[in-house]
Amino acid sequence: MIFRSIIHRWSKKSVLAVVCVLLVAGGGAQSRQELELRRKALEQKIRHTHKILQETRANKDATLQQVLTLQRQIRQREALIAILHQELELLEWRMSRTVEVVNSLQSDLRLLKEEYARMLQLAWRQKLQHTPLLFLFSANNFNQLFLRWQYLRQYEVYRQRQAQLIESTRQTLAHKLQILETRRKEKQQLLRQAERQAQLLAYEVREHKALLANLQNDEVRLRQQLERQQRDREKLNRAIEALIREEMTRREAQLRRAAPSKAPSSKKAHSRSFAQLKKRLPWPAEGTVVRPFGKQPHPSLAHVIIENNGIDIRTQKGSQVRAVYSGKVVATSFVPGSGYLVLIAHGEWFTVYSNLDEVIVEKDQSVQTGDILGRVAINPTDDTSVLHFELWHGKQKQDPAQWLK
Repeated sequence: MIFRSIIHRWSKKSVLAVVCVLLVAGGGAQSRQELELRRKALEQKIRHTHKILQETRANKDATLQQVLTLQRQIRQREALIAILHQELELLEWRMSRTVEVVNSLQSDLRLLKEEYARMLQLAWRQKLQHTPLLFLFSANNFNQLFLRWQYLRQYEVYRQRQAQLIESTRQTLAHKLQILETRRKEKQQLLRQAERQAQLLAYEVREHKALLANLQNDEVRLRQQLERQQRDREKLNRAIEALIREEMTRREAQLRRAAPSKAPSSKKAHSRSFAQLKKRLPWPAEGTVVRPFGKQPHPSLAHVIIENNGIDIRTQKGSQVRAVYSGKVVATSFVPGSGYLVLIAHGEWFTVYSNLDEVIVEKDQSVQTGDILGRVAINPTDDTSVLHFELWHGKQKQDPAQWLK
């Protein structure tokens, strides 16, 4: 009975130890992978924004665009540092859990060895007075003798296996702890690098704010430039709204002429497919957002509010513009001050790509996700390339940033 109690107790401890090992190995794995993916995506964005900044620094007239890009870069780096902190905290939590399991197994192993030594001493003292043969042959019958022999043999094998299992588990966890320590040092190094980059970037922003202050002194020229930009943007807004209204009117007339049984269902299916892609649409061009959706203050003129029906994506010169989803080209048009635009219908949804210097698609042409529509135009004033991208659901404009990856 004593042997059975010992075996039962150590079996439960072994099971608990193995469960703890599995939990530590698997716990937080998905979160760590998600954080690493987000970190790599941010690092890629930062590298691309850095290329754009290098282009902007070569042109003194592009100071305003440079400040906007730098502000975006700072936000990206702050997000990167936050992710690195989360990864570091996750690693430290996993390390602490591993240390607890290692300490528990070491304690169990020590107790097991002490109890095993006491069992050997007890057996040795009993051997001075009784031989194993006497213990076996003192059985009342042959069946009892066989059970005693089998019980002692199985118990001895079990004790050996138990010690080997705990020792092997301890070595595995010690190795795992070493790996986690190495990874923690790597993350700390990345964090230090990101913080140094953020400090350098903050210094650059302060330097360019001084340049921006000089621009603010020339308020008359800035306000004239803003008024010209707002007139161009209003032309663009009216052109886009007119094209969408024209397409919606055409569809409504088509539905009235069509029989109810022949009402098009492909557009509804296409709309449902598009609606399921929120936060998953590819970017129309590689770059960084310098003007978000909605109302925002002008970066250099006090008490001036700018409204944007879409987002402005700063790209490298000559960047290609691609369709974010399959659909049909509803219209291509040229708007003075805003270049060429392409309007694509995705069922009840519309995407608009403007400020292009050329368009290589035609009206009524079907396009697939990733198809090239044209190239971003270069602004002759500051030698920058900015794509204006809008997203509409029927006649309601949406924030494209909420739909892109």
